[in-house]
Amino acid sequence: NQPLYFNTDSVVDMSMMFANDTMFNQPVSFNTSQVRGMYGMFQNAKAFNQPINFDTRLVRNMQNMFNGAKSFDRPLGNLRLDSINNRNPNYYYWYWYGGYGMSGMLSGSGMSCQNMTSTLVGWKNFALANAIDSVQAQGVMGNGQFYDDNGKQAIDLLRDSLKWNISGGTYAPDCTPLYKWFTTLWQPA
Repeated sequence: NQPLYFNTDSVVDMSMMFANDTMFNQPVSFNTSQVRGMYGMFQNAKAFNQPINFDTRLVRNMQNMFNGAKSFDRPLGNLRLDSINNRNPNYYYWYWYGGYGMSGMLSGSGMSCQNMTSTLVGWKNFALANAIDSVQAQGVMGNGQFYDDNGKQAIDLLRDSLKWNISGGTYAPDCTPLYKWFTTLWQPA
C-alpha cells in the first residue's frame, strides 16, 4: 500500500491492474492517454477509494472497472467516453482487449446514491454533447445501488435518445430507498 510512480506513457492496457488487491488505497495519477483497456482495473479492490482523474478518450473497455470495489465512492461523471461505444470497431482491439463498453462497471462498488447520480448526469451531459450513442452498459450498477430523480432522467435520456443499453441499480426518489418509506410494526399475538 505504497504510492506508485510508473512511467505509463506507452501503456495501452491497464486491465486487472489492481484487481483483487485488498489493501491498495493510494492516489493514482498515471498518464493514461494511450490506454484502450481498463477492464476490471479495480475489480474487487476492497480498500480503494481515491479520486480518478484519468484521460479516458481512447478507452473502449471499462467493463467491471470498479465491480466489487466495496469502498469506492467517488463520482466518475468527468470520465470522457469518446471511444466507449462500438462505432468504427477495430477488430485487432476487439480480439486482444475483449470488446467495448461499461457493463458491470460499478456493480458492487460502494458508490453512494449522490455520487451515482452525479456520475450518471455527467455521462449524460458528455454523451449528449459528443453524440456518444449505442453504449453497452448492462448491469453498470448492481442491486442495492441507488440513483435519484436526476439519475433516472439521465438513464431515461441515455436509453431513449442515445440508444444506450443501460441497466442496473434502483431508482430512489431523493436518494431515499423505497423500502425506507414504510415502517411496519408487528407484534406477535
